[in-house]
Amino acid sequence: MFLQPSQNKNWLLSEGGEISGPFSVERVRTLLEWGRASGEAYVCDESGSAWIPIRQSIFAPYVPAAEAADASGSRAADRTRSGAGGAQGLRFRTAVVLVSALVATLVLAALNAST
Repeated sequence: MFLQPSQNKNWLLSEGGEISGPFSVERVRTLLEWGRASGEAYVCDESGSAWIPIRQSIFAPYVPAAEAADASGSRAADRTRSGAGGAQGLRFRTAVVLVSALVATLVLAALNAST
């Protein structure tokens, strides 16, 4: 699933349990290129509609090649050791879904309040 590019959209990043942003497309690219965000991050447009791995987003080409190669090998090893991502991966994905729902609720409440 790829999020659609838009120069006018702002993006949120989630990495290591921290959410940051909103950032412009150029700023997210810069964060990746400078190593301030990694290929392990999740990204969501400012609407909060869907959090996806940054490697499956429009920003995938900006994940450093060495990091992408390391991650594909380590993810395979992780699945071998702990099933399909293990309990920690499940907790993270659950947290991402809950945060997405919270952000969407807040955005809708703000929109309703402004009308």
